[in-house]
Amino acid sequence: MLLLAVAAGPVRADSDDASASPDGAPDQSSVDLHKQAYGHFAHGRYDQAVIIWHELAARGDASAQNNLGLAYQNGRGVEQNPEMALKLFGLSAASGRAAAKNNLGRMYYRGEGAEKDLTLARQWYLEAAALGHPNAMKNAGAMLLRGEGGPKDEAAALDLLRKAAQAGERRAYFYVGLMYARGQSVERDWVAAAGWFRQGAKKGEVSSMYMLGSAHRLGRGVVQDTQEAAKWFRQAAARGHLRAVSELGEMFETGDGVNRNLARALFWYGLGAGAGRQKDQEAVTRLVEQADKAAVKRSQAMREKFLGSVSDRTRSRFLRIAS
Repeated sequence: MLLLAVAAGPVRADSDDASASPDGAPDQSSVDLHKQAYGHFAHGRYDQAVIIWHELAARGDASAQNNLGLAYQNGRGVEQNPEMALKLFGLSAASGRAAAKNNLGRMYYRGEGAEKDLTLARQWYLEAAALGHPNAMKNAGAMLLRGEGGPKDEAAALDLLRKAAQAGERRAYFYVGLMYARGQSVERDWVAAAGWFRQGAKKGEVSSMYMLGSAHRLGRGVVQDTQEAAKWFRQAAARGHLRAVSELGEMFETGDGVNRNLARALFWYGLGAGAGRQKDQEAVTRLVEQADKAAVKRSQAMREKFLGSVSDRTRSRFLRIAS
């Protein structure tokens, strides 16, 4: 069950159900209570779900402890309390819950409920990964790749990230593709890199969309195709990828693979400028001097239409600086 993960917002957190107990099958009454709690949560009755999870957590139910921790972490049905969330995740993790171990890793990585501690974050992610938790494999792999919380270990990172991707972790496709593009722990292979980026892009992973667009624009590992590049840049831009909007601005300014159009160039650069990208701000200043008033007006209309069509999260990304 990922109801808590969805409600918690854009950053994924891991909820649990009673069927995943490492200690054997739970009693039927606990299963029924968990179902009731998830039903309440799914319909926005967070306080009712929390009441049930409190009852089950007091009995030592590790699944309920983890889910209650998520409620306290995100302020769903209770007042937000990251310290209590950390404590509950710890109780659940002590019973062997992979999801709770992953949640502990995330808390220590961010410094929520305790001081930021990358060493502990890495430790908890690795423990959860060892239990086969896909998101933990991705998180641990990324830390090993960057050398966070301990020494770099590119070979171990690649192994974990491949497993995470095979288990459906979208972001892991991007990391594996990046390792092939850079030649980290493998021989540099642009074809393989593009293949991983394509898989991630098709699953909706935004950085993979951008990298696939770049591959097509430059002809790295794929046939050079600027129209295909523009397609993937647009999809990435619609999800808030700032470098993608810059690429589109440049393509429309220069006519690279698209018809030169200063209004569209101003539109794309303007999105990046609104997000605080200095390069795009300079481009807007430059193009406003070149374009006529009609083109500037069209770019503003495009901007309003685009911002009205994207998610709140994406919109806020492009409105960091008041227009």
